[in-house]
Amino acid sequence: MVKYTKIDVAYTDDDIFDTLENDSAFTLIGVLENDINLMINKYLQDDLDDDPEDSIKVGGLKDDIVVYFIRGKDMNKKYHLEGTNAYRDELGFLVVPREYFNDVGMVDRFRRAIDPVRLRWFDDLVENHRRKQFKIVT
Repeated sequence: MVKYTKIDVAYTDDDIFDTLENDSAFTLIGVLENDINLMINKYLQDDLDDDPEDSIKVGGLKDDIVVYFIRGKDMNKKYHLEGTNAYRDELGFLVVPREYFNDVGMVDRFRRAIDPVRLRWFDDLVENHRRKQFKIVT
């Protein structure tokens, strides 16, 4: 079982946002704060199915990690997202820096196996919403 330290990220934590974006951190969208333990230990640690080619192996994460939890309202404030481009305030983002994966190549297999809509690279998520917001404003 993976031990983790959860850090709540507020929109004012510029250094953390910059680090996660530059790291292209692994991001799971739509996580409830109470479900973080389940998400880490079920989805990021256990085998997903019986097919060894498609599943993430036990041991995919290092034993002691740091995860970041960001709420939609903080994403909206940080990246100036408004209207139809804004996230629901209570929407949760569980962000795991790539340094905590034993095999970074495994991350993309995991992404395809679970749900590519809910699983994104943090920098892609941010950039897509920046572009959408720019179109809305101009």
